[in-house]
Amino acid sequence: MLSYENNNREITNIFNLINTGRFYSITFVKKGDGQIRFLNGHRPPTYKKSDGSQGTGRNVGYDPKNHNLIRIWDRNAFNPFKQTNTGNYRAAALENILYIKCGNDFFNFVEENQIQERFSYIDDKKLQEIQAKMKIEGITEDEVQSMVEEININD
Repeated sequence: MLSYENNNREITNIFNLINTGRFYSITFVKKGDGQIRFLNGHRPPTYKKSDGSQGTGRNVGYDPKNHNLIRIWDRNAFNPFKQTNTGNYRAAALENILYIKCGNDFFNFVEENQIQERFSYIDDKKLQEIQAKMKIEGITEDEVQSMVEEININD
């Protein structure tokens, strides 16, 4: 399973992608209730620290590495301080990550994290739905069928 201890190089590559400022998508299984979550983000906005220097993250009181978590900026998350969807940090358990996509770069952790063995409700069909939602596999058969139907109607 994915962890800082065993996969430091891959995790470093992920952080390097995330810190380029490009948008990225992460799909993971939420640790608490097992929901599949889609997170879209980019590098968090910088802010002024109390010493006047620039910063990109706030201290959460724990080291995510000690809990095998990755903290990332979700641009669509509800921000309780501003009471709007202006974005906020989220944490995902490394061992529950399915996919990470950033531009043409793609990471698939389904097998490595034993997702289908650990979460029996995630079958091949569900994985195909997730990939379609993340636009990983490109156009799906359903989309092709609806396009063909539209063409036939318009003729």
